[in-house]
Amino acid sequence: MRKLLYIIVATIVLAACVGNGKERAVLDAAQAVINNRPDSALAILDSLEPSSHDFSKSALRRWQLLRLMAQNKCDTVFRSDSLQLILTDYYDHHGTPNEKMWAHYLLGRAYFDLGEAPMAQRAFLDAAEKADTSAADCDYWNLCRVYIQLSNLHYQSMLPKEMLKTLNLSQVYAEKAGDTLSFFSAIGKKTMVYELTDNPDSVILCAEDAFRRFLLIRQKEMACQYLSAAILPLVKKGDLKRASDCISLYEQYSGYFDDNNNIQEGREIYYFTKGLFFLESEKLDSAEWMFRKLHHLARNINDTHASYLGLSKRFNKTGPVDSLAKYAMLSEQFDDSLYFTNYRSDLQKNEQLYNYTRYLEASHKYKMMSDKRMHGIIILSLLLLLFVLTTVVFYSHKKMQHKTQLLDYKNKINQLSQLKASRESDIVGKDKKIADLTHQIEHLQSSIDKEIKDDLDHILMESDIVKRIIKTVYHPKKQLNDNDWNELNLLFEREYPNFHSTLYVRHRLTDLEYRVCQLARIQISPSVISLLMGFDHSYATTVRKRLHLKILGKAGKPKQFDDFLNSIPRM
Repeated sequence: MRKLLYIIVATIVLAACVGNGKERAVLDAAQAVINNRPDSALAILDSLEPSSHDFSKSALRRWQLLRLMAQNKCDTVFRSDSLQLILTDYYDHHGTPNEKMWAHYLLGRAYFDLGEAPMAQRAFLDAAEKADTSAADCDYWNLCRVYIQLSNLHYQSMLPKEMLKTLNLSQVYAEKAGDTLSFFSAIGKKTMVYELTDNPDSVILCAEDAFRRFLLIRQKEMACQYLSAAILPLVKKGDLKRASDCISLYEQYSGYFDDNNNIQEGREIYYFTKGLFFLESEKLDSAEWMFRKLHHLARNINDTHASYLGLSKRFNKTGPVDSLAKYAMLSEQFDDSLYFTNYRSDLQKNEQLYNYTRYLEASHKYKMMSDKRMHGIIILSLLLLLFVLTTVVFYSHKKMQHKTQLLDYKNKINQLSQLKASRESDIVGKDKKIADLTHQIEHLQSSIDKEIKDDLDHILMESDIVKRIIKTVYHPKKQLNDNDWNELNLLFEREYPNFHSTLYVRHRLTDLEYRVCQLARIQISPSVISLLMGFDHSYATTVRKRLHLKILGKAGKPKQFDDFLNSIPRM
């Protein structure tokens, strides 16, 4: 009804004004309601379309700008950036700071919808810089949204520090605009920052803070949506009572669940969280049901991985062993250590991408300022190219040097093996040659440690016996026999003699303990080691803990023991 009223009023004003070239009154009426009633504003602006060809250029551009703004606020997906580019060019030369900000913001929204994240980020940064925050008429309401959009891009790129900065700025401008809803939303979004930085306590505090704030303004649905971020960290902390309360509120009031308690499409990963809750509550059947439901509804590789991980955790509780082995093997393809390694790597790459985007932005501004600065950029680019070429030549030389050293190392290893096996009559001379070769090998080893390790890893993993063991992993009921162990021992004694002397001789390990170390060195997980050696599923883990204490003299984490095994020199 209100929307119809706006259209009637606009039509009356249009009839009175447009004929006299005073369409500004209608555009003013649309702009007055565009933030709170974008659908009504869009209806007013659409009613002007038949007469838009008679507008002056300034009125036409303003109509186009306001119409795009209204469409954006009505969640229209932009399929092109052509009109936005026209508007940014026009308003950069003729607009107010607010109009410049709006035009660049809409260009960023178009790039975002088109999947051009770096260009969207640059457009949003331009929009923020165009705003005059010292002016009395600064549009803080929309400036707040510019920073919210930037925070979304930073989350997608896994840039927690930048995301936190932009959320803080969005709060500042939301407060200046009197926009309580956006102010509280920025607080709730900070849970994602703390998730990226692995700070579960801050996630819980932030989610509960947002929940309380939204309840104060009677926004129960949004309150429960943001509270959901606390569920997983509460489950991991073992605070099942609070986690249960959060689950109940989320499922009843968030608006994401249908009458059959199925979550909205695209949010299926929630079933993993709820499955973990049931698992910790010892409701194993319910947990299994949640994980299988996630697997059935999986939309991407993350959902699939989560379902396998959940099922392996469930069968780890009570078995059966076959199911445990199956899902443990599937989930170990995405184990935690690999995940965090990739996460840190992606974090670094995205920071470099962010810095590169800022560099492009600076280059763009220099280009637009003057020919003199253009020459400076060209010179800078040439210097950068020279630096890159110099770096490439340097690292190519270093790589060739390392390759030569590695070849020399391998030759000396072979010479040492042949010399030890030879039957020279001159024992003193032989011992001196062995000592000299050993010293040369140790010197080479200190300078090409990584290449040596990579070469050794390749030799071990490509050997027939290791390939056969890995193949046996997929048949967990089959155990290794004496011939397998003898062949593995010969491989280690021939290619990795220091492993045997360090562990078996110096630390006086038992045959069983030494075999566990061998399997761990060729990257077999503890659960599979137990299966291959016929142990209880957790026995290999217990042996590894005992070995850590026995060899290193203190208790420690499994990764520390693996690092020790990998650090043992070849010779």
